[in-house]
Amino acid sequence: MNAAIESSTPALPTVAPAKTPTLEEALSSVLKLSPADRLEVIARLAQSLQAAEAAVPTVAPTASMLDFVGAWADMPGTDEEIMATIRQGRTFTRPEVSLY
Repeated sequence: MNAAIESSTPALPTVAPAKTPTLEEALSSVLKLSPADRLEVIARLAQSLQAAEAAVPTVAPTASMLDFVGAWADMPGTDEEIMATIRQGRTFTRPEVSLY
């Protein structure tokens, strides 16, 4: 019985995927158009490029290592001088507390 069903069932037609034309094929098709239609193609291409350019998100600049670790670029001097400046700038709310 299965053989009878399989033999009477027609095969489904398959559709080949659409072939994307090459640049040469597209150009030859455009060259066959009238001058007014060619200008329309140019205008539409320009609009599609402008829309694609507007849709591209801007990428934020990448952070440098200094953004993560910090730096005292405005404090010239040796490491000891920078540390002394930092220690002098520290204040404490309780006078009995001292780190040094």
